[in-house]
Amino acid sequence: MQINPQLLEKYHLDLCTPDEKKLVALWLADEHTLEDFEKDTSLHHLKEEADRNMRLFLEQKTGVWLSGKAPLHSGKSSLYRYGIAAAVLLFGLLAGIWFQYKATGQPIALVMKEIRIPYGKKGKVTLSDGTGIYLNSGSVLSYPERFNDSIREVTLTGEAFFKVAPDPRHPFVVTSLHHTQVRVLGTAFNIRAYPNETYVGVNVEEGKVKFLNTNNNTTQILLTAGQSASYSDQTREIKQNVIETPPATYAWKNNELSFQGEKLNDIIKRLERWYNVKIQVDNVQLASLKYSGFYVNPELHQLLRSMGFVMGFNYKMNKGDTVITIY
Repeated sequence: MQINPQLLEKYHLDLCTPDEKKLVALWLADEHTLEDFEKDTSLHHLKEEADRNMRLFLEQKTGVWLSGKAPLHSGKSSLYRYGIAAAVLLFGLLAGIWFQYKATGQPIALVMKEIRIPYGKKGKVTLSDGTGIYLNSGSVLSYPERFNDSIREVTLTGEAFFKVAPDPRHPFVVTSLHHTQVRVLGTAFNIRAYPNETYVGVNVEEGKVKFLNTNNNTTQILLTAGQSASYSDQTREIKQNVIETPPATYAWKNNELSFQGEKLNDIIKRLERWYNVKIQVDNVQLASLKYSGFYVNPELHQLLRSMGFVMGFNYKMNKGDTVITIY
């Protein structure tokens, strides 16, 4: 068994066998590993370009802000400064360029793309492998222009519905907030992971997915069609929902809004993203009231009138209809 880029990426994603983990750990612990890489002067002219392409990728993978720092390849001290996670990933990415250059004489440039969907909007993107992704309001998706030869991986903040193109040889991995990941081969599922919420939710429409927390490999669950689960950043646990997930849960991609016994406070967060408005509640007793309803492409005034009639509240708009007060 030899060290190669595919093995290093598997190590980073915790997909290695025990023997593979041991091999990579020994390779990383070898004090000559980085020295040998630095001595390869034929790669020096590639490092600046590699830095630019990898910097954003590393930041989103590890949560370590690298912009404006010293060069990523400036020696062991700088790697340790950025943390173990960044160091391991950096080894894998730089080694991939090294091995490819040795074999073909041609460098591999990691070209990352990012899509940001503002509040009040939705979007859709098709990846190079044919995977289709619907993006909800306030979401950010980072993905490579072309996938490599081992794992298809993207990073999500917000909410998205994935229709993953089947490929048994190349697992599809979605990395999200709170060190959560969803791993699949080919399926359809929804992920909700907004920064202003304390949980990450996964709903499966077809196929099956593995939902896990990378900080604790025992915190994982296998979900099949109709099942859902959520990871709580407060309890550090993944829990599967007992009731089967209705299709309305991810109907937002068809401009349909569904509320299933949700508190007004949680509904407000969704409405703020959906309509790009700010909503404040003057009556604190209303905030914990629960509401259920289903709407097809609703106009904001119509929705508020309907909810207000059932929940017993009034509302007013000011500042150009961008600020709403519920009372």
